[in-house]
Amino acid sequence: VDQSEEFDQQAVVYFEAPGRVDFRALLTDLARALQARIDLRQIGPRDAAAIIGGLGSCGREVCCATVGPRRDPLPPGLAREQRLPNNPSQFQGTCGRSMCCLAFESELYSDFRRRAPRVGTAVRTGQGEGVVVGHSVPLDSVVVQLEEGRVTCPASEACPLAAPRPKPGIVGHGLG
Repeated sequence: VDQSEEFDQQAVVYFEAPGRVDFRALLTDLARALQARIDLRQIGPRDAAAIIGGLGSCGREVCCATVGPRRDPLPPGLAREQRLPNNPSQFQGTCGRSMCCLAFESELYSDFRRRAPRVGTAVRTGQGEGVVVGHSVPLDSVVVQLEEGRVTCPASEACPLAAPRPKPGIVGHGLG
């Protein structure tokens, strides 16, 4: 994956492998060819992704390279919390593990759910009254169905309408 040369005639070689690997024969050949002491260090897939870098499926640089690889495992419910498809291959990073950004964005999704009106809620927007039919958490917006069509507006501008109050004198469900 990577290598670095030290000042004292030593070369450090980082490699990724699924299990233990016996490199004794290769190690002696490398040491002779480079005329240096070779130190082989096995690293995990997230560390390899951090060293190699690249772009994630979102088009941004992989999280492992920008903020460093996560050491702790990701909680299993993050994908469901962010309403991702129930297909693990769609939220795997370049390292083959769950994308680290799921954990980094978790607070964003929790905060949005606390603030934004739920799907099906009647709201008033700058364009008129309608019903929330969708959310866009990354854009911090809601999709509202108006009589004239759908509009997208910031979540802060979609004010829930008060629920209709029961008429005075009517108790319960109107059943005698």
